[in-house]
Amino acid sequence: MTYPAIQNATFIPFVTPVQSIWLNGVNSLVNGFVPLEQSSTQQIYAQNGAKINRMNDRLFVGDATVYDGVYPTASPDWLSQLQANTFGVNSGSVPFAQFASLTNTSVSAGSGVTAGAQTKYFTATGAAAIGVQAFGYANNENGFAADCWGYYGEAHRLQTTDGNAYGIEIAVTNETGVPIFQTPYAGPVGLCTGIQIDSGNGFGVAQEPGLCAASSAMTIVQNTTDNSAPFLKGIIFSANSIQYNSGIAEAISFPEGYSLQWYGPGGGQTSSLLCTGTTQTNATQLDFQEGYLTILQQQNARPIASFAVTNNATNYLFFAGAVTGSPPVIAAGGNDTNINLYLEPKGTGVVQFGTYTAGSLSVTGYITIADSAGNTRRLLVG
Repeated sequence: MTYPAIQNATFIPFVTPVQSIWLNGVNSLVNGFVPLEQSSTQQIYAQNGAKINRMNDRLFVGDATVYDGVYPTASPDWLSQLQANTFGVNSGSVPFAQFASLTNTSVSAGSGVTAGAQTKYFTATGAAAIGVQAFGYANNENGFAADCWGYYGEAHRLQTTDGNAYGIEIAVTNETGVPIFQTPYAGPVGLCTGIQIDSGNGFGVAQEPGLCAASSAMTIVQNTTDNSAPFLKGIIFSANSIQYNSGIAEAISFPEGYSLQWYGPGGGQTSSLLCTGTTQTNATQLDFQEGYLTILQQQNARPIASFAVTNNATNYLFFAGAVTGSPPVIAAGGNDTNINLYLEPKGTGVVQFGTYTAGSLSVTGYITIADSAGNTRRLLVG
């Protein structure tokens, strides 16, 4: 039997060719393959004329068609072969997929699946275009603690000569020429955000009430039994990845009361960094400058205190609090056995201390001190 050539069509293979099959009202069969080719209606709902094609069983595309649909397979596809020794199942992920698309081209680039969505033809404000949707529900009704993932992706770097491997890359571009400034308290219309992580935001039901707190927005895990594959860095901001404003680029923003909290091995809270200020007038800034650690007033960027670096220093200041009835301590510490505590006024300034009381006393002794030149002096005491 001779069949006419069909150009630019996608075909669904049948293991056993049949005489004919109805597809969208058209009786078509070409060499045991059903051609899928139809014009677009620009509609999404059937009542508006959209053409809906339904397949109840599984669909394999490209090199995924090598898999024969039998578990376990005798002729695994290339992805299942790569996953056989590392994935948590016997023959990879394809045997459990309703839809599998694997590349089989020799060109310089290829994607298993490409999806795109645009808002160009929307006729209502608030509508959304989503390129890819993936949902996972942990809803086992038989008492089994089965995990679920809304999205799961892997990238493997197999050879030292291979290029970069990215588990996921999310790129966003703002082509309007108008950047929208965002704070931890505001998300105005027009934001262009690389990634947003929501807790309790049901699809189509934003800010759904009555839910529960999620454990964390992001968790970084080393996922081997021998701890052989840790991340070398937790988070990296590449140079020039954040826009500078007067020489400062704001890499992370927090609202008032948010802290950086550390924990001990047993899970107990240890040290933390915390800001409870609410205005710029009284705000402070910790500035690690070249050769200095400076505490600044945020309002005018003027120093409150500055600590200088001394190369190869071994002596230092020691600060300690005290219990009720005892004074706090500012002391000299370091390697030397005897260390002076050097207080140096600027210019003709002098050291101020104590409260003056008029009167005369008999000298009963002295306290040894040193002047700014290091000369030993005695301070008389009555």
